[in-house]
Amino acid sequence: MSSYLRLCIFIYLLYQVHTALCQNNLSAEDSTGYIYINKILIVGNKKTKSRIITRELSFKEGDSIAANKLSEEITKSRNRVFNTNLFTNTEIQIIDKGSRYRDVAVMVKERWYIYPIPIFELADRNFNEWWQERDRDPKRINLGILYVQKNMRGRNETLRAKFQLGFTKKFELLYFFPYIDKKQRIGMTLDFSYIINKQIYYKTANHKLIYFDGNEYIRDKFRSGIIFSYRKKFYQSHHVGISYYQNVVADTILKLNPIYMRSGNLQRYFYLRYTFINDLRDITYYPLKGSYLKLEAEKLGLGIFKDINQVNFNMEASLFRPVAKKLFLAAGIKQKVSFPIVQSYINVRALGYDKDYVSGYELYVIDGQHFSLTKINLKYQLFSNMKKHPAEIKPTQLVPIAVYLKAYADGGYVQDKYINIGKLSNKLLMGGGLGLDIVSYYDFVMRMEYSYNISREHGFFLHFRSAI
Repeated sequence: MSSYLRLCIFIYLLYQVHTALCQNNLSAEDSTGYIYINKILIVGNKKTKSRIITRELSFKEGDSIAANKLSEEITKSRNRVFNTNLFTNTEIQIIDKGSRYRDVAVMVKERWYIYPIPIFELADRNFNEWWQERDRDPKRINLGILYVQKNMRGRNETLRAKFQLGFTKKFELLYFFPYIDKKQRIGMTLDFSYIINKQIYYKTANHKLIYFDGNEYIRDKFRSGIIFSYRKKFYQSHHVGISYYQNVVADTILKLNPIYMRSGNLQRYFYLRYTFINDLRDITYYPLKGSYLKLEAEKLGLGIFKDINQVNFNMEASLFRPVAKKLFLAAGIKQKVSFPIVQSYINVRALGYDKDYVSGYELYVIDGQHFSLTKINLKYQLFSNMKKHPAEIKPTQLVPIAVYLKAYADGGYVQDKYINIGKLSNKLLMGGGLGLDIVSYYDFVMRMEYSYNISREHGFFLHFRSAI
């Protein structure tokens, strides 16, 4: 064998050894370098289109991910898939862990998407007002049927139809398109609502709502609108909507409260709203980690009708942090400013409605043009069979539950220069206490709280939404 041939064979063998060593080194480097996504497999989506799921993933086929960021990206993507509210369980697994090229399996368990739900709800602001202030009056209960069909056409579209009788007669229809374009960035919502009442509150006295009960229908409310959304990034979205409102009340209401509607017994206006949301929460309905920011501008009245001319600005921000094992901190702030000062009674809301209240003041409403509200709570997980994520729920586990013991404190301030100036207006309000939160991954939250306020009042309160 010639020296030249022996040299070629030696170089070839050396090359093969070098290649093998490089491959081994590459696998080692990839543990601290980059992982390459080969294929993405979707498992369990019998109805849901795969693109609805892959839209929530922070990676796509062919992408490279820093190895030390892989676990974080998997967790974020898994949470986003779960937060579509299409699945009871979600899990993402990495396949071929010994290679720099890895397949990703996204496994989901679909929910039941059709909900014909009987309506049994209270007409009052919250359970506590109905229980303590309205003597648990069964006549103040609304009955009916709510038909919800989620994931229409497998595209996460939602149809909602409500037919309600009782204290408030209501018909509502809504259709939600999360995406109407191929890039899945633009969404649209269409909604319609018609409400009639024989009994309504017409003023606030001593921070309590005063009702009038008529023999005939004394108020009609009609609304119809369209909202467009734009979601280019995972966590940020923009929403622009326009609606038409028409409110009609009986002359009796205007005699009882002349500023109920300053335009008389008929109020018509177009409503324009822009909303920006930056949502970094892990689980939206009961977050333990992340942050949330919402900025909103509203214009009531666009000059077509002269019934109202009002501008509102709203801001909501919250932060959620684990501070130790099983110990979690949550803090939030919400603010509203509204112009002009002189407004109709029905268009002025501050504290005491929905989630906007200071703990210990659930039985009061404080009307005003501007308000600020701060909430903070520290909670300890007493029990949980949810593990770390809903994906880890065992198939035989029917009702995943978590229970938290918490301490909380709130502060609020309402500025009122016109509508209903009272002892709680234009002063700092504070409240807090101890409570238990019971949470299920099937979107259920129940809060049992014993609260004190700065007015030295205290009591037990029950809520069915997260505080922050």
